[in-house]
Amino acid sequence: MKKILAILILAIAVTGCSDYLDKEPLHTPDETTFWKTEADAEKAINSLYNYLPNARRWWTECYSDNAIMTNAWGEGGLGEIKQGGLSATTGHIQSGYHWSPWRYDHIRQILYYIKNVQKIEVKDQSVKDNYEGQARFILALRYFKMTRVFGDLPLIKEEPVSIDEARELTRSSQKEVFAYIAENVNKAVDMLPDVHDKSGRITKDAALMLKAEVWMWMASLDRFHGRSVSDKSADQLFAEAATAVKSIVDKNRYVLEDDFVTLFQSVTNNTDNETILARQYVEDEIQNMINVLGVPGGVSLRGGGWASFSAPRNLIDDYECTDGKSIKESPLYDKANPWENRDSRLTSWFLLPKYPVLRQNGEYTLFESHPSYAGTDHREALGGEGGGGRSGYWGVKYVEMDNQIHYGHQNFIIYRYGETLLMLAECLNESDPTNSLIAWAMNEVRSRGGLPGVDDILGNQQAMREKILHERRVELVNEDRRYWDLLRTKTAEIFMNPEGNQLYGINKNEDDYNNAVGDWTKEKVIAEPIKFDASKGYLWPVPQDVIDKNDKITQNPGW
Repeated sequence: MKKILAILILAIAVTGCSDYLDKEPLHTPDETTFWKTEADAEKAINSLYNYLPNARRWWTECYSDNAIMTNAWGEGGLGEIKQGGLSATTGHIQSGYHWSPWRYDHIRQILYYIKNVQKIEVKDQSVKDNYEGQARFILALRYFKMTRVFGDLPLIKEEPVSIDEARELTRSSQKEVFAYIAENVNKAVDMLPDVHDKSGRITKDAALMLKAEVWMWMASLDRFHGRSVSDKSADQLFAEAATAVKSIVDKNRYVLEDDFVTLFQSVTNNTDNETILARQYVEDEIQNMINVLGVPGGVSLRGGGWASFSAPRNLIDDYECTDGKSIKESPLYDKANPWENRDSRLTSWFLLPKYPVLRQNGEYTLFESHPSYAGTDHREALGGEGGGGRSGYWGVKYVEMDNQIHYGHQNFIIYRYGETLLMLAECLNESDPTNSLIAWAMNEVRSRGGLPGVDDILGNQQAMREKILHERRVELVNEDRRYWDLLRTKTAEIFMNPEGNQLYGINKNEDDYNNAVGDWTKEKVIAEPIKFDASKGYLWPVPQDVIDKNDKITQNPGW
């Protein structure tokens, strides 16, 4: 890990900007002196780790119905995407912007590496295979993240192209793109070492997770969208994805950590036994902004943050009671004390009204987010100093409440065992819906939150499908999964078009807030509009700056 960090730290030193993790490698090595030794291969591969998902992906929950961005125009209009404001000219997706998935500058650097790593001289071929396998994983991941939002893509394979050649490229079919992704994923699986590595290196297990994710997308496009992008059937693809993640389970390397708060904090960086792959951060050297962005004023040992993101009411209400029933069905639910007898992930990962929260003085007092508390000691109140949020609820997974440091260095998890189990459950439910491992995998995840199992719906494919989607929502919150799940399963048109096309927050009336804070029937604060256009929204528009540079690149339908 130290060698990875050394490259990243050097990059920071020369950029000196908050978006340093999105910068290009420092320079292209001199081919007359580089690409000779294993050390050269390692230095170069470390620079490609900049292209792995980083802590900024925490923000993408705001694409979906899982989070609300206080200033929707920020980050090039990130928060406006779910409000129906996305267009080909939206700054957030332009190819030169650090947020955009359209990153052929990344593709070029990765292909340059794959071409030149063949030149290094090693005694053991497995050493060279390892470096190439890491690069092919990153290549497959980058293409995957592009095709899932843009569909057909210009496909550059194995070697970079010149600028003149790039201007002549057209879009290859999504089927061809997925075939190349699959080719690289399979090579990565074959080339990477089969070890439990906690240093941040890409391993065979990470490649198996990517394989399952890619195969699930191909299968889902067939099953739910009616669009085939593979010669294999949806059943075959789901079955092969299940085999990939089952092989990880069978190794008995990973566990569900009992403490699912510290799992997402720096105290467990590179030490826990649930993480399969994480983006690396280092105290005082490689940092992120989660701690300061993730909370309103008046809370945590830091005394608060920028109040950038809040959580919608329907997400809070989606966490079940300890009998496994919804709040609308369970006799355990108390509208005046809604946080009792609930899934323990709710009180662990969210700031909730009328629930104790850590203050700057080290004491715990009730979190009070209603506007009537503005001007009091409760700076978290909507409309008050330091409030600034929109719903009155806050998702704080990854936020270190007991850390006084302004910027954080908690690793950002890309793949973990909790998701492995949920992927196993989904893939088996789609390919072998009576398989007992479906309930076993779901029960493993749910029991950590204090919930009962789902054995009673085993064999009911649709009921289990809905339960798995729900479980992915509440377990993988703030992990850059929800929006993509809704696109993949073609349910964005349902969940992102709620009644009234609004996301809501706390009860609006002061008495309703103070006396029945959990009564969902009361009038609620309107937090944010939400709208999804199913006629075109399952693909994003190709960025206008791309088409301006190459008129052979066509636009997606409806945009």
